[in-house]
Amino acid sequence: MSSRERLLRAIEGEEPDRVPVGIHSISTYLPYLKRRLGGDIDDYQALKMFGFDPTFYRTFTKAENRPDWRVKEEVITAASNYKIVRVTIDTPKGRLFQVEKRTPITNWTLEPLLKKTEDVDCLAYRPVNGPDVKAYEREFDRLGKEGLIRSFAGGQGDAVGLRGTEQLCLDFYERPSWVLELFELFTQRSLEYIEGLPSHCIDLVEIAGHIGAFIPPRLFEKFVLPYDSRVVDALHRSGLFTTYHDCGKVMHLLELIASMGTDCIETLTPPSHG
Repeated sequence: MSSRERLLRAIEGEEPDRVPVGIHSISTYLPYLKRRLGGDIDDYQALKMFGFDPTFYRTFTKAENRPDWRVKEEVITAASNYKIVRVTIDTPKGRLFQVEKRTPITNWTLEPLLKKTEDVDCLAYRPVNGPDVKAYEREFDRLGKEGLIRSFAGGQGDAVGLRGTEQLCLDFYERPSWVLELFELFTQRSLEYIEGLPSHCIDLVEIAGHIGAFIPPRLFEKFVLPYDSRVVDALHRSGLFTTYHDCGKVMHLLELIASMGTDCIETLTPPSHG
């Protein structure tokens, strides 16, 4: 049984020849592997090297340039292993900015984009970059027999990066109606993006939760479940498998996440971190 067959059989709830073995994203470790091996290596080579059943993360989009969403980047600090970048966005409704720290391994937000509630009005001008179908087809032809092609379709977790975790948790209590409007906006964007996904060359699509570890089940059920369930349903209607990603302590939400109908749940971090 090939890795692809093994993974698909497990996702479909059937018994494979053995338990599939994989990793959430080996790309995090590629800079380290390149240093240790003294040469270049891509995710396919690394996954095969360790004997994993490969899942290849791929997101190919066609950038939509809009005159009413003008982005400018300024490097504030540059070091040998990271840089801090200020991103400024001008729209007809006003100016937004956020500060990011970027490394060869990952990026994270130091100052969120949505600092005031009225900033959300600017997101109406944010482009929805559609999928690059040809790029997905080329990658599926190259790697599809080796494992699964996995993509991404947003989710309410986008609010964590744009608003900030602590502020969003306060928003649930202080301005719940505003949060519901924000999540409806994110959901509509996800549904629009899903319509163009080429299901013939993508196997699995990730929905990002990210907020579950910080809120109790009653808030998750009110604010997150109705919206991300619609994203799961849209992906299934397109013939795609789904995986719901929520890092951290989410054991208290397992039944609620499962009720969305998602095919997979991740990552179930063991104690003491999970």
